[in-house]
Amino acid sequence: MNYTNLIKNFLAFCFGLVMVLLVLEVFFTFIIPASNSPESFYDEADNIVKFKPNTEGTMTLGPWAEQPFYWHINNAGWNNFLDYDADDSRPLIAVIGDSYIQPIGVDINKSYPVLLQEKLKTKYRVYQFGMSGAPLSQYLHMNRYVKAKYKPDIFIFNIVHNDFIESLSCYTLPGRNYMAIDSSSKKEVFLPFHSYLGIAQLARKSNLICYLMRNLKINSRLVDQNLPVETFDLMADMPKQTAIREKVEEVTDLLLTRMKNENPDSKLVFVMDGLRAEIELKDFENGTNSWMNKMMKEKVEAMGISFLDLTNFFQGEYNKNNTSFSSKIDPHWNDYGHQKVYEVLYPFLLEEGIIK
Repeated sequence: MNYTNLIKNFLAFCFGLVMVLLVLEVFFTFIIPASNSPESFYDEADNIVKFKPNTEGTMTLGPWAEQPFYWHINNAGWNNFLDYDADDSRPLIAVIGDSYIQPIGVDINKSYPVLLQEKLKTKYRVYQFGMSGAPLSQYLHMNRYVKAKYKPDIFIFNIVHNDFIESLSCYTLPGRNYMAIDSSSKKEVFLPFHSYLGIAQLARKSNLICYLMRNLKINSRLVDQNLPVETFDLMADMPKQTAIREKVEEVTDLLLTRMKNENPDSKLVFVMDGLRAEIELKDFENGTNSWMNKMMKEKVEAMGISFLDLTNFFQGEYNKNNTSFSSKIDPHWNDYGHQKVYEVLYPFLLEEGIIK
């Protein structure tokens, strides 16, 4: 065997591979920019998952990076142009939610909490606390953190339909150290936070890898393949999953009760995403989410808490303008969706006596 030729061929292959990777790295930096997402970490001092402070970048969505949006992580580790100041004397409105409040899909200055801040800036501060994948149970945990650190006068909880099932510990997204509820013991539990170390941390700095993981969502597909099939059946057909639905309602009761009892000096508002798929398809009979809107309305209003279901407003706006509240490649609210939420929320807060 000619080892000299073998080594030469191996080195030539390695050189070629490196050149291809370098070309792809440049391609996914300048031609089709890979998604650059903010880095999250577990803050032991505050006992909360947040983002690395004082960073900024642009995320993109889809295989062609056709939906870019800018993010700016402030001094406190949250996506907002404003630095958060616990000593500011203006009354504080804290908006808590998941990726809709982070937000994903729109520039930070076009999210409805920022639009609300622009409207109210002479009288109120509006701080948003959004983290992708956080369920209703994590909102309670975030509520405790925000209350201890900033003492808000008003809490707005932004609710979407996956918030309920993912509050059960057996369905909570793994690796994020989010608080969940054990459906049997009703105890609050936390799943370990998975940080990126060593080679994995370096890999996150590669635009090629970021493109594969974030734009093509290869990691999500791999995770999905390892989840039990009943998870997907549950999300697609929850009304027929009677036993799980009962657990969801029990846990929702528990979380809402704790939210009310732990915030006696703050006004609470729950904003619930509208039935957008049913509205745009003009098919409410076959939808699987409407029972969650009804559940929240009954439970929240029975507690004497303000509740805004966006369904009727969204339906009226869609009938008038025939414009979708999300993009074709992403289910989150787009610029138009956030604008419309602001347009209905501001007068609602006035009518309910939440703000003056």
